[in-house]
Amino acid sequence: MAQTNEYVLQTLSGKTVGIAINAPGVEGYVLGRSDEATDYQPDVDLSTVEARGRGVSRRHAALVQFKGKLHVVDLGSVNGTFVNGKRL
Repeated sequence: MAQTNEYVLQTLSGKTVGIAINAPGVEGYVLGRSDEATDYQPDVDLSTVEARGRGVSRRHAALVQFKGKLHVVDLGSVNGTFVNGKRL
């Protein structure tokens, strides 16, 4: 049976997005938005929540499992990544 990891993301405007990722053995996921011009597809595509208009980069952030804990890493996004209201 495949393991599904579930996360809840909240935009700065307060919109909540639930995501479920079924990828056993994977230790990290790239969050961002797809791009038709380059055919780029992140692991977690936030285009469904108007990502481009909300300042989400194609490769915005990553969720990484390390030593049993989940870490959020900004991938050099222009508008930054925030956790609990604090910019990373």
